Amino acid sequence: MLIHANEKTIPFEFTGRGGEYFRIWIVNIVLTLLTLGIYSAWATVRKRRYFYGNTRLDGTEFEYLATPWMILRGRLIAIAVLILYFVLGQFYPLAAGILAVLLILAMPWIVWNSMRFQIRMSQYRNVRFSFNGRLRPVYFYMLILPFIPVLILAAVGAALYFSSLVDPGRIAPLAGLGLLSVYLIIPLIQAKIANYYINHVAFGQGKFAATITSGTYYMTYLKVFLIFMLVIVASGYIGFLVLGKGIFTGMQAKQMPESGMLGVFGSIYLLFILFGLWLRAYVGVKIRNYLFDSTNLDKNLQLHSAMKVTGLFGVYLGNIILLIVTLGLAYPWTAVRIARYKINNTFALIEGNLSKYVTKQQEYQSAIGDELGDALDFDMDIAL
Repeated sequence: MLIHANEKTIPFEFTGRGGEYFRIWIVNIVLTLLTLGIYSAWATVRKRRYFYGNTRLDGTEFEYLATPWMILRGRLIAIAVLILYFVLGQFYPLAAGILAVLLILAMPWIVWNSMRFQIRMSQYRNVRFSFNGRLRPVYFYMLILPFIPVLILAAVGAALYFSSLVDPGRIAPLAGLGLLSVYLIIPLIQAKIANYYINHVAFGQGKFAATITSGTYYMTYLKVFLIFMLVIVASGYIGFLVLGKGIFTGMQAKQMPESGMLGVFGSIYLLFILFGLWLRAYVGVKIRNYLFDSTNLDKNLQLHSAMKVTGLFGVYLGNIILLIVTLGLAYPWTAVRIARYKINNTFALIEGNLSKYVTKQQEYQSAIGDELGDALDFDMDIAL
C-alpha cells in the first residue's frame, strides 16, 4: 500500500437505512410477481440506485446510470434462449446439445460484457467509470486455464494406457488427480481475474492499477483447509468423549435417551453452521482487504479496507438470526447491514486534494465526450 506523509484519509460512508430499503424491496417483489417478472429490471435499477446513492465519498454520492430497458433487453434475450433450449430439448436433442455448447462458449463474452456494463454505468461527481479490458483474457481464464492440468494428466494417462507400461487400473488415480488439480488452480484463476479486472478500470482518464498475485489466495485457502481439518478432528474427539466409546459399537446408544442424542447432534450441527459463517467471513475479509490495499488510482489515490473477521462474522450471525426470527422479512435490514459494514470500513488515502483531482477528470471527460453502452446484465463477484 502506498503511504506518504502528506496523505489525507477520506472514509467511504453508507447512509442507507433498513426501513427505507424495505419499502423499495417490498414494492419490487409485489410488482415483479404481478408482472410475471418483467418488472425485475426496474427492481434491479431501483435497488442499485438506492445503494449507489447512499454510498458517499467526501460528501458526494455515487450514481448508477443504467436504465431498466437496458437490463430488460438482456433478460428478454436470455429468456428467449432458455425457451429455445427447452423446446429443442423436447424435439431436437442434438440441436439442444449444440446450443448448450454454444452457450458455454459464450459465457466468457457474457461475463466480459457484464464487467463493462456495471463499470460504465457507475459515476462519481459527473465523471464516468469505464472498463477497457479485452475479451481474449477472459476466455483464457474461464475456458482454458482451468482445464490445462486436466488435459496434461489426460495426455499422460492416455500415453501410459496405450503403451502398456502400467496396469490400466492405476490410471484411475490420475483422473482423481486431474479433478483435484482443477480445485487447486481456482485460487490462481481468481487472482488472475481480479488482476485483469482492476487494471482495466478507469475513472475518467485516471487508471486504476494493482499487482495481484495468487500467493495471498493460496495462503488464505490453505489456512481455511487446516482450520477445517482441525475442527473436524476436534469435533470427532469431543463427540467421542460425550457419547462414549459405546456409541461406535451400538451398546450405549440404546442407553442414551433419544432427546439427548438429538441435542448432541443438533449442537454439533449448529457449531458447524457457525463455523461455516466464520470461514466465509475469514475468506471474504482477507481477500477483500488484500485487493483494496493493493489498488491505487493514478498513484494519487490509494484504497484501503479495514474489515475485521470478527466484525463481518458478527454481521453474518446477526443477519441469520434476523432472517430466522422474521421468516425472511428482515432481508432489507440484512442487506443494509452488510453494505454499511463493508463501505464504512473502506477508505481512500489521497495525496493532495480529492476535489482538484476529480475536477481534472471532469475536464478530461468534457473534452473527449462519452456515450452510454448497453450489454447483457450478468453479475460477477470477484470479492470486491
